[in-house]
Amino acid sequence: FNLTTYPDAQVGWIPYLAGAIRSELKSGQYDVLLTSAPPFSANIAVALSNPPIPWVADMRDPWANTVPIDSFPLRPQLDRFLEFRTLQRAAAFTAASQPMAAHFGRRLRKPYHGITNAFDAREWNDVPFDTADRCTFVYAGQLYRGRLDPSPLFSAVRRLLDVGRIGAADLAIDFYCTPSPWLRETIERYGLSSIVSVHAFRSREEIMHIERRADRLLLFLWDGLGSDAIIPGKVFEYLGARRRMLAVSGPVYSAVDDVLSHSAAGTRVRDETATAREVLLAVNEYRERRTRIVDQQCVAPYEAREMARQFDGVLRSVMPAGGAVSTNLPPVVRLPS
Repeated sequence: FNLTTYPDAQVGWIPYLAGAIRSELKSGQYDVLLTSAPPFSANIAVALSNPPIPWVADMRDPWANTVPIDSFPLRPQLDRFLEFRTLQRAAAFTAASQPMAAHFGRRLRKPYHGITNAFDAREWNDVPFDTADRCTFVYAGQLYRGRLDPSPLFSAVRRLLDVGRIGAADLAIDFYCTPSPWLRETIERYGLSSIVSVHAFRSREEIMHIERRADRLLLFLWDGLGSDAIIPGKVFEYLGARRRMLAVSGPVYSAVDDVLSHSAAGTRVRDETATAREVLLAVNEYRERRTRIVDQQCVAPYEAREMARQFDGVLRSVMPAGGAVSTNLPPVVRLPS
């Protein structure tokens, strides 16, 4: 932790951004101001600029409701204080999940609305669905020991191998991530070197083709303060790929559950028995050549156009009198005064 980069590395440009906001708003051309954080320094700059128009603070990640990996003992209290003092000036809140939005709205007694991240369906138009030479699970992203940790999956796969439900030739688990020593040690500890491979990062275009060839797309969750409200951005890339997800671990309830349920795009498991069951299901689907593709209509609510439509409704709801309000838009929850 370093005070010179608190609350984030962009802290140094707060006074310049605040001045630029004040200067721009003097033109009188704007009805509403929208910020999206992180970086949280953007929120501080807006608060210091004291905008004369409504401000909607969008939070793609939690601010004070998590414990960062580099946390020091007093950081949670300091974050909560700064969050409250900064965001009390906002007219409304949007956030990347409904539980996260509720955290801000209820604490500050302001309107709030959950608007998830999204994917651009057009990016996937020329990416074909394909099949690998064995049932393939794919994870493309960072891993963190003790947080985003594949050990529960490895344990379930080891169990299936030991009881003879699957063989080493039936399954491939491919990671596209930093080849950390602890990850290789974990693979070896479970005796899965013939199944699990760690590859270097690839270009986004390559990863998109890899994901459309997968039988399952992996997601690893952790159980900690604020984790129930977090929907990793990887979820929306996977929705674009339209291959089924297997989310492993996490809290009893996770906002990820809502996305998986509404999109019919996957399953979350929290114990070895359930994990083994889902791995075996995927292998059997592959054996029977019936690997599923998620229906386009099921993932359509998470496309970028829908995200924009919801933001339009929230922005119009806080506009000064006379601003037209869009019809057929999701309601903004307002708390009683």
